[in-house]
Amino acid sequence: MSYTVIMLLGMLVGAKLLPVKWLRANTILQITITVLLLFTMGVSFGARPSFLQDLRTAGVSSFLYAVIPGAGAVLAVYILSKIFLGEKKQ
Repeated sequence: MSYTVIMLLGMLVGAKLLPVKWLRANTILQITITVLLLFTMGVSFGARPSFLQDLRTAGVSSFLYAVIPGAGAVLAVYILSKIFLGEKKQ
């Protein structure tokens, strides 16, 4: 929950308060903080003594939770691009 609030606050600050001339620095900062966030989440997961057992237990369902939304997003983009962009005429 706190990650979501922090990300939303960052989006609000970036959209409303930062001048355009700071866009490049803001982009670098966002990438750096996102990588740091992923790293710290990985450390917190890996530090649990039962992590590997939990990973084995979650196995198939975790895989499906990752693949199905990704495949759905790709399919939606494909369909919407065909509808709204149409075919290229040469």
